Amino acid sequence: MRVRNTFWAILVVMLACWTAVKVLNPTQTGIFYRLIYLCILLLLVSFILAMFSVRRFAVRRFARGLRQQLGQVFEERFEIENLSAFQRSWVDVRNESNLPGCGGSRVLSWLAKNEVRGYSAYTLLQERGQFQLGPTSLYAGDPFGIFAYRRKIPGGQSLLVLPLTVDLRVFPFPPGLLPGGRAKRLKTHEVTPHAASVREYAPGDSLNRIHWPTSVRKDHLMVKEFEQDPRADVWIFVDAQAGTHFSLERANKPTRIDQFWLWQHKSERILPKDSFEYAVSSAASVAKYFLMRGQSLGFCSAGQYLVVHAAERGERQLSKILETLALLRCKGTMGLDAVVLGQLDHLPRGSTVILISAATDTNVVTASISLAQRGVHPVVVYIDPVSFGGHNSILEHVASLQRRNVPVAVMTKDSDLQEVLESGF
Repeated sequence: MRVRNTFWAILVVMLACWTAVKVLNPTQTGIFYRLIYLCILLLLVSFILAMFSVRRFAVRRFARGLRQQLGQVFEERFEIENLSAFQRSWVDVRNESNLPGCGGSRVLSWLAKNEVRGYSAYTLLQERGQFQLGPTSLYAGDPFGIFAYRRKIPGGQSLLVLPLTVDLRVFPFPPGLLPGGRAKRLKTHEVTPHAASVREYAPGDSLNRIHWPTSVRKDHLMVKEFEQDPRADVWIFVDAQAGTHFSLERANKPTRIDQFWLWQHKSERILPKDSFEYAVSSAASVAKYFLMRGQSLGFCSAGQYLVVHAAERGERQLSKILETLALLRCKGTMGLDAVVLGQLDHLPRGSTVILISAATDTNVVTASISLAQRGVHPVVVYIDPVSFGGHNSILEHVASLQRRNVPVAVMTKDSDLQEVLESGF
């Protein structure tokens, strides 16, 4: 319960009346006694009305989608139903979600009994991550504005905001790495052109993997086993070491948009002025480019914890990588060279590793040398820290990589992601 200013005003009136009773002649105090009794009655009635003001309400929230991309507009529907047999004068609906810039807070007035009042809220998604859709708080009180009660309704759903991606038409790639290679002799759960053997059917096996000629000979179901495609894999390593990336302070608060002006709303900037956000969006765009073209792609980063996704194909792999990038934070304790060294034995020769970093030390150069010695081809996407408020330049490291014939692209603040990733090498 919350006491409003009106309560203190009534107390002042009661105190003034009581003072008059004590000071004036008893024959002149009748009206002051009546005022004191009226104030007490008013406080009692207001307290009872306020106590029941937030009860018998039903709140329902509906979201059109719980997985959306940075820069999109999130739409949510609110429905408030008055389950009471009496009309409600007002109720304040507040959306207390941790989604930056979230809308949905409204004051509804004169809700008839059993009436359902609905409205839509729109939020421009400006930060990736996972956000709770709730709780929702209802504030209501008595008609005299003396007391206010709050009822908190917990939220049951969460929204996952995926990183921004751009559609790449081409990504510069060292020649001769993708056409083919030696057989790996590694079993895979995916269906590839390389059937290696057969085994007995197990519950859960797909029917399209059954080898019918062998099943007829053996008189029971047999399924095919596949080996990995001999084409070289692609791996993406994102540097998430704490202190590696830099960020400029945001001058603008999260933008709130109104339903009426939604059709003409334009966002001047989607990506925050943060080098790590540029790194995450670059990784997401490159991953989408290769996986949409049927390439086997793996992912590794050491942020809050070490995350490794083995090289696979398909939209399922893309979904896993985008979810990982949505929750990735720049809080790691391992440098990029240490992360690469830990995974070096698992990278097949002839593969390509894309390193994305803003490190100003020699970690990226060291990792590239280690990969080249292993027979793996590095490609580096550098996020220039100076343009994001850093003090040390990466130009010396870029020149060192170029002398070793390592493809390098440098991305600065306000760079066009698509232009740099397609032609910046």
